Amino acid sequence: MEWQIQSLGRQSSISGQKFAPGDMVVSLVYVDLDGQLARVDVLETEEAEVAVEPSSIMGRWKREVKQPGSDQEAKQQAIQSAEDLFLSLFAQNSENQDGVEDIKTLKHFLSLMLERKRLLKAVWPRSLRGTQEYIYMKTKESYTVPVVDVTPEALINMQTIIDDLVSI
Repeated sequence: MEWQIQSLGRQSSISGQKFAPGDMVVSLVYVDLDGQLARVDVLETEEAEVAVEPSSIMGRWKREVKQPGSDQEAKQQAIQSAEDLFLSLFAQNSENQDGVEDIKTLKHFLSLMLERKRLLKAVWPRSLRGTQEYIYMKTKESYTVPVVDVTPEALINMQTIIDDLVSI
């Protein structure tokens, strides 16, 4: 599966309407008809119009568009996007994702990034293969994340993907 996901759009993928502060935007990451991972950003009111097969959706999250502000606020929004994506990967079609190697890798890298930001805490002892249990600090929920071998190619690929997805 190729990863060709654009960063957060500035306008709706359906209507072309520019997002304004206060708008609720829904982002969907899905597998398109060519087997490629894609992303759409639409106003919450337009979500029902998205022509995506529900079983192909890998992740879904909702954000409120904020007023343009400081760099610190932009970083906080990027972290929130990564957090929302991580949680949505476990909420959306988890049974369809278990065999998808790229999704496992994305979950692994997002968990490491969110652990660094102290939003997730690894349950000890640390696993080197199989799965790693994490506690989401805000809700104390437990998430089982696949542990993957980190190759230089995977690291470069995931860095690009995560940067595109959450603009960190």
